[in-house]
Order: sequence, then structure tokens, then C-alpha cells
Amino acid sequence: MKVASLLAAVAALAVVDAAPAPNAPGLIKTGSSIQRRAGHEQHVGARDHGNAIKFPRNAAKKRGSGKCKPRPATAASTPVSTPVSTPQGDNSATPAADSTVASSAAETPSAGGGETGASGTPVTTPTADSAAPVDSTSPAESATPTSSSAPVATGPVSSSGDIPNGIKAGISGGNGFDSFSPYIGWWYDWSPAPSGHSGTPIAVPMLWGDGHLGNPSSDVPDETRYQAFQALSATNPTPPYVIGFEEPDCSSYGSANMPDEAAAAKTWDDNMARFKAAGSKLVSPSMCKQIDETWLTPFEQAISTPWDITNVHINKNNMDAVKAELDYYYNKYGKPIWVSEFACVSDSPSWTPCTDQSEINTFITDIVALLQADSRVAAYAISTGVGLSDAWTAVQSDGTTLTETGNTYLAAIKSAAGK
Repeated sequence: MKVASLLAAVAALAVVDAAPAPNAPGLIKTGSSIQRRAGHEQHVGARDHGNAIKFPRNAAKKRGSGKCKPRPATAASTPVSTPVSTPQGDNSATPAADSTVASSAAETPSAGGGETGASGTPVTTPTADSAAPVDSTSPAESATPTSSSAPVATGPVSSSGDIPNGIKAGISGGNGFDSFSPYIGWWYDWSPAPSGHSGTPIAVPMLWGDGHLGNPSSDVPDETRYQAFQALSATNPTPPYVIGFEEPDCSSYGSANMPDEAAAAKTWDDNMARFKAAGSKLVSPSMCKQIDETWLTPFEQAISTPWDITNVHINKNNMDAVKAELDYYYNKYGKPIWVSEFACVSDSPSWTPCTDQSEINTFITDIVALLQADSRVAAYAISTGVGLSDAWTAVQSDGTTLTETGNTYLAAIKSAAGK
């Protein structure tokens, strides 16, 4: 199939700002039992003045919506001892010059003979790489929420290049972009070509899955999105970062469901090696099972294209548990960390999202301070995933107006930037 025809098919799936969808069932795994839970999800695209043009279903998420997945309850966690080194600066105070992923990594095709972005301007159809890769230098948990004391920076980040635009803070999905953009270094929307926004924050492309889920009307367009990623250029331009699979260790709604680590490793190598060769930094697959994951090590042993940055999802409600997650991933994989999603959740003994606004505000303030101070962490983003409470929603249904939660995150990242 020609790329143009393929991407026309992609565009046919695009949606204009959808109303909240009916509740989508999800599974919550508690110990050895599985409970059925309803979560609602509204799938919209990355926005430009409220106009969505993006892959439907899980392309970008809002209104307490995101991923309903099996998340096993975790036993009480005792933080692992971490090598302590002299804290390094995170260079997070001043936004850097515009290094947005332009061209193919920041554009989305639309239906019809012509292709337009959110503002109606022409965009470029991504083309498969034909150029030779260029040489480059690659670089104990309590169920009761507590407020942490001032965190202490621990562990090194391999290089300042791991911090997007020198600013750790980011957002998952494009909602609220105009409010957040002066204070974030990056953003992503789970798609191969984030679009709908421009400016300094880096739009980070993602290899979400391997396409085997197809394009079911009630779930993510995995097949189309995978084909679009395959057509993405690694050199025109070279994206600074590329994110790997979305929680392949789980099989429920919103997860990539890739239980065979060896097969996943082949898909990774087939798609990510060209970006690595061109100079992109690769961000590992994220794990839905958090500290209880068993998927990432066999995957690491099977790949021939190593990742540069470990991708972590944190769903906790206190800083001791957050620290335990960071300790686990850093001590086990020894690489800088991107926390590409964090949310306030009590996940032991069952999955219970935080609903109290005061608790949510405290959690956001504390975790941003902790992640800013921990030099092992190079980037972080507030979650807009499914299964979270309405109180956690950061952006109102218009896609631009911040809620109290959104304003709390904005205040925290502004403080981190010295504003």
C-alpha cells in the first residue's frame, strides 16, 4: 500500500472534539482476583483552539479518562537504598530555543486530496526513511497518603540532553497546552506524530504497540497507528526522543498487550534502530504493573537496540511509594528516568483513585518537588489516563480551561521554573 493511501486511511479515523463517551469497562487485578470496573473515556485529538484532529481512541485523553488496565495491588514497599551522588542541576528554569519536532514528527494527515493541520494549513505526509542513518553521539508503601518533607536529589542523570529543552515538566496529551506551554519542555499524545500545537515544547513521537490489536471501533487504532509509525522519517527531521510501547505487560483496555517479550523485542529493533542510528534518544516501554513488573528485563535481554531512558508510570498516593518506584527502576536498569504519567491513586489493596481535592493538591505539589530534586529523573508529566477520578481531571471539557487540579500542576511547575 502506498504511504499516501495509508495515511489517508489514518486520517479517516480522525475525530472532531467528541462528547464524553459511555463508560468503558476495564479490569482491575487485586491479588489473584480480577474485579470489573467501569471507567469513562473521551478520546480527542491534540488541540488547537479546541479543534481536534488526531487518531481517535486513546490518541489524547481527558476528563479523568485514560487507561483501564489490570494493575495488581502492591505489597508494602520498602525503599531500596540508592547510590547518593552530588546533585546535578536540572537546568529547568529557562525554556530553551524552539526544538519542536517539526515536519513528519509533528504533523498529522487528514482525509481528502489535501492534508491540513488543526489550523487548516498544509502539512507534510510522513515518508518512510530512505536516507542512510547519520552518525551521531548516542548518548514501603502505606495506604495512607502523607506529605513528604523536602526531597533530596540522588543519583546522576547521564547527560543534560536527557532533559527535554532543559525543562523536566511536560504533559501527556495536548489539552491545556496554551496554559502549560511556557513552563514545559515536552509533550506527547500517544501517537506517532503529535500535532495541533507549536512552540518550544518538544512533541515526542511514540511507538504505541505492534499493530496486532487492529482498529476496533471501541479501542485504540493500533494497526493504523503502527503503520503510520513505520512511515515516519527518522532523519527529516530526527526527533530528539522517541517513546516506546504503552504498558505492553497488560492486556486490558488502553494497554498495548504484548506478552511475548521476544516478539516485542523484534518489533522494537525493527522500528527503533533507525531512530537510534540517526541520533534520537529512545525511551523504554512503560510498565502498567509498576514495581511488580516482570516484563522489562526479558525484553531488555532480547533487544539489540538498547533504550537510553527508562519510562516509568507512577500511580501512588504518597511520596515514600513514589521514591520506592524510582529506586526500583533506577537500581535495576541504571538509566535516567522519564515519568511519562503520574497520578494520585491508592493501589493497595485495591485500585482507588484519589477523589479529595486537598489530597490531590498536596500530592501534585509534593511529587513535582520530589521529581524536580531527584537528578535521576529527567522528565515527568501529569497523567490524563483512564480509571482516574473526575477530581483528578486537569482540563475542563473545552480542552483549554484548567481545573483546580490543572492549576495546581501549573503552579507547581511554575515554581520549579522559578516563576
